[in-house]
Amino acid sequence: MKHGNVLCQSCSVKCQILPEQEFSASQCLNPKVCIWPGVNVFFEAGVRFLVNSISIITSSEGFIFVDFSWRNIHFFMNDEWVEYLASTNMKIILLADVKMAALANYYKQTEKRVTEVLYLSEGLGATLINFRKVFIGLPLFRRSGRALTKKERQVLYLTLKHKGVADISTEMSLDVKAVYNIRQRIESKIGMKIRRFA
Repeated sequence: MKHGNVLCQSCSVKCQILPEQEFSASQCLNPKVCIWPGVNVFFEAGVRFLVNSISIITSSEGFIFVDFSWRNIHFFMNDEWVEYLASTNMKIILLADVKMAALANYYKQTEKRVTEVLYLSEGLGATLINFRKVFIGLPLFRRSGRALTKKERQVLYLTLKHKGVADISTEMSLDVKAVYNIRQRIESKIGMKIRRFA
């Protein structure tokens, strides 16, 4: 599967939700809680621990917790992942690491189907509090984090696809200096150099 399976983690059965929902999932009365992409067993174990520590879940829509970390950047190189996950009609919650916070903020500002962003850099205590708030539908305290712009996101994606500055300049109809300036802003927001990917 291009985007991978999405399995419900609410019980030991782990019914498949995507790419096609299993019949058992449609009959289940438990709130659906999914983790995507399912490539990091430690992340999955951590999310399951947090979910199991919460006794009240008021939303009937279900939740997809997204491992929005730099190591998974290849899953987010275009907006197809949003379409894929949104097809479940479940709430999409991004769990962002420090390097991905600016990109997560971009999606929170521009994509209404992304319900919330949780910042893992805030520590376990704050993350647990925010999980509880998400599950009972309370608003989170919003910190004013920096967000990538649409152009910055596009330059980031093209750079990670091994496009050089000249290619990006041509593709986006920008002069070379503008591309360099945009890349500098991206690096400032994500806290690391991206030139090595070009």
